[in-house]
Amino acid sequence: MSYQFRTVARSDVGLVRDHNEDACLAHPQILAVADGMGGHAAGEVASSTVITTVFENLTSGFSIDWIINTINLGSKKIATAMKKDREKQGMGTTLSLIALAGDKALIGHVGDTRIYSFIDDNLELLTQDHTYVAELVARGEITADEANYHPRRNLIMRAIDGAKSIDVDTLEIDIDLGTRFLVCSDGLSGVVSDIEIAKSLQIEDLTLAVDSLVQKAIDNGAPDNVTVVLGEVSENVSEDFILIHGADVDE
Repeated sequence: MSYQFRTVARSDVGLVRDHNEDACLAHPQILAVADGMGGHAAGEVASSTVITTVFENLTSGFSIDWIINTINLGSKKIATAMKKDREKQGMGTTLSLIALAGDKALIGHVGDTRIYSFIDDNLELLTQDHTYVAELVARGEITADEANYHPRRNLIMRAIDGAKSIDVDTLEIDIDLGTRFLVCSDGLSGVVSDIEIAKSLQIEDLTLAVDSLVQKAIDNGAPDNVTVVLGEVSENVSEDFILIHGADVDE
């Protein structure tokens, strides 16, 4: 059986930031979100470089090797951009993507963007944040609630930055028709609880579900850019892809 995604995507600058450093891709075969870092006119360059690399290297047969190679290619392009422009030194980006391969889904993940699955009203987090506080929680040094208020909660331990080899988390899972996959930046997951995310994903209409998620982030202060990509596993999808760069988003 071969599946595709029905997709909806939206990116919002939020209520505090003055520009959008997120980028995303919603395609019948792949969903991806990148959250850039490095300051004005740099974070969005890193995120859009990686997302554009993913799009330009789309293939008819995804594999874990394809994911790793594509992420490393994006990192090399970031390195090239930094060599050409010193003002872009230090930029980087997270990336979480999920690609359909027959009746399987393949995941690649670096950073603190997240991928959730949702089926039969059950929300499951499929990725692990590569952050300092996530490591503290894993070691039992602080609780998950304490992590939300830790002074170093925004410290990323793993990113695509063009400076070093990338340790990519990968995963292969079975999928079922009707499963929804949510890929989002921490502008959503950082301020909206899993319980509230699940409530929004219960909304039948994909566009309304995405709008609900973004609105919840805004209602909670939206201190960061909010990017949401939602894909529902379907058959015989016929739709255009959605490619969003932070610089392209109305603010």
